[in-house]
Amino acid sequence: MKRIFCLPLVFAATLSSASHAQDVYVGAAVGRSYSSSLNFNDAGTQNDFSSKDKAMPLKIFVGYEANQNLGVELGYKNFGRATIDPVPGSGSTVTTRANAWYVAAKGSMSLAEDWSLFGKLGATHMNTHFTGAGELRALSASTDKAGLYAALGTAYQLTKNLALTLELESFGIAKEKNMKFNMNGLSAGIRYQF
Repeated sequence: MKRIFCLPLVFAATLSSASHAQDVYVGAAVGRSYSSSLNFNDAGTQNDFSSKDKAMPLKIFVGYEANQNLGVELGYKNFGRATIDPVPGSGSTVTTRANAWYVAAKGSMSLAEDWSLFGKLGATHMNTHFTGAGELRALSASTDKAGLYAALGTAYQLTKNLALTLELESFGIAKEKNMKFNMNGLSAGIRYQF
């Protein structure tokens, strides 16, 4: 777990030594993810269930801006846990845990003095665990996959160094056996630029 939080710091330190400090930023965000829904096919019948858990994904990120319009960002997002209980009280559940790394090119455009719009496009590596219990025990599985990462967001500059962010991110859909887990969502965060 310590390695997860240390890698962005090492990335930031490397960027700091190779560039001007004011070009490097770090941040964190929380969100409401669509990860609390699970879709699986059972004998030809599609089943869509919502989680009884309220997962709150957490993201940390670090980036480098080559200029006011172009940059690169590295981040890690933990989607939390979603437990599906198709028949309450039956003991048959499917619990999903997921996380993802991403690296992306970032483009920014100023909308006003304190507002900006940004977009990101890059690659992600997702890790998802499906754990079934009771009659759904056979659905237990894990998946690792690479995919396309994309995001669109806006930032409001509170001070010269501190900004609030809001973005819609797409990590794609994790698939394993006959299950699908949506890993897209909206997040709000804070960004500090050195």
